Amino acid sequence: MDKKYTRLDFLRKSGMTIGSVGLMSSIVSIPSIVYGSSKNQLKNMRSMISSGNTLVFFTSSIHPKYKIALFENPLRLSIDFSGTDLDKKTFHKITNSTIKNVRTGKQANGDTRVVLDLSTTVMPLNLSTDVLVRKRGRNYELAIKLTKVSRVAFATMVDKLPGIQNNNNVAETNVSRTFAKSKTPNKFTIIIDAGHGGKDPGAVGKKYGTLEKNVTLKAALFLEQELKQNKKFNIILTRKTDKYLFLRDRAEISSKYDAHLFISLHADASPSIKTKGLSTYTLSQKASDEESEKLAQRENAADLIGITGSFKEYTPDLQEVLSSLSQRKVQEASIEFANAFIWSAKNLKMQTLPNPVRSAGFAVLKSNTPSTLIEMGFLSNADEETLLRKDSHIRRLCKTLSKTISSYDFLT
Repeated sequence: MDKKYTRLDFLRKSGMTIGSVGLMSSIVSIPSIVYGSSKNQLKNMRSMISSGNTLVFFTSSIHPKYKIALFENPLRLSIDFSGTDLDKKTFHKITNSTIKNVRTGKQANGDTRVVLDLSTTVMPLNLSTDVLVRKRGRNYELAIKLTKVSRVAFATMVDKLPGIQNNNNVAETNVSRTFAKSKTPNKFTIIIDAGHGGKDPGAVGKKYGTLEKNVTLKAALFLEQELKQNKKFNIILTRKTDKYLFLRDRAEISSKYDAHLFISLHADASPSIKTKGLSTYTLSQKASDEESEKLAQRENAADLIGITGSFKEYTPDLQEVLSSLSQRKVQEASIEFANAFIWSAKNLKMQTLPNPVRSAGFAVLKSNTPSTLIEMGFLSNADEETLLRKDSHIRRLCKTLSKTISSYDFLT
């Protein structure tokens, strides 16, 4: 049986540190991290209602380590900020139609607890996207999106949380409950994107005239076969035949199917016929190097699009806030997957480019799903073109990719 690796295992094996990836603190399933040694100051709170959802923001002096809990009878949500003092001069308690009262108290362990007394049953629906942290000037901001749910749904989540103690006295309540890891879905949806297609041939081999669109389609079909052997995966291909797709359509498929991972398969060409080796690319606003930037420009030439998102119901200001928070976490997960694949490939003595985990503004990766573009090699290199024409080589690549996916710790 293949060993299951945690995200920290992947980071260690790839030579990366937590600081190099910039993991944000979250809840339970991804341990919160204390940034800096100074005492945290909880400076302010703000809240607003948009399209029926309540958004609550907490400003702190350093990256917060926190725990969130739900209570009923009466309805309330509490946030424990670890090692934090409340700045009483600047902290304002904000109420609205959802939050009827705000109470704060100092815990014996040095934490500050904030309790929101709720007028109705609301909660974060998705712990990966509805509870997020972002840098805001010199401070940090914890953003919580609360959505109306049924009383039964609210009670069900409360019942799943261990160690419940319904105590209205904030200062004296010493039971610390955290959200359990969000329920793992029965199946993880994987999108396999065969790059190019139809009127867009992609790169063309120097020696045999091999078309990239054919190599990527073959690889996508092989990878589908490998992944279908694992019943926990739901596999969706962006194309199964030689057809053209806009980049925006490929990216939006992830949102349509609420995918857990998006893999885009490619085979590049280089001005230098000596260039060869595997590489991976993740999305970033700034390219990791000039070569990556040029590659992104070539890939994006099929059509020009902007970042897709699922925040259309919000005002433009909130769209920017929520999109940036979501993209940051997605980007971190994408980098972790890319490192995991390259680490596996190197263990099997597969050739990779120098600095094989790169980033640039690839349009096809612009979705709210962890996404990685895999460059399987260079058709401009005669030896690698020969390899990419062999089914045995493509299958070996796909088996490695499949094992990486099977061992990956998905965002849920």
